[in-house]
Amino acid sequence: MLLAALLVSSHLLYVASHTTYGCSSVEEVNALERIRGHRKAFNAALYEQIFVGQCVQIGKGKVVEGSTDGSRAAVLLVDRQLQPPGYLAPLHDFHKIRQ
Repeated sequence: MLLAALLVSSHLLYVASHTTYGCSSVEEVNALERIRGHRKAFNAALYEQIFVGQCVQIGKGKVVEGSTDGSRAAVLLVDRQLQPPGYLAPLHDFHKIRQ
């Protein structure tokens, strides 16, 4: 059981498939994902969160260190080692780099 938890939380390298974002809480990610289809509202909400320091923009092609856990399978924790405590980002915006 402990081994499974270690494997699930291991860090891998991911690359952003397109410009995306990371936020300090899963609630912020979920709120942005709910309105992502409405481009104008999404951009306004994202830039507001960036302005207040809750989110960051992640450019297309950026390589990040990431990990997932079973309770938040749709969310990737990125750059925890480089910028503690890291940012939560939508997992579907990234793909793994083969190591």
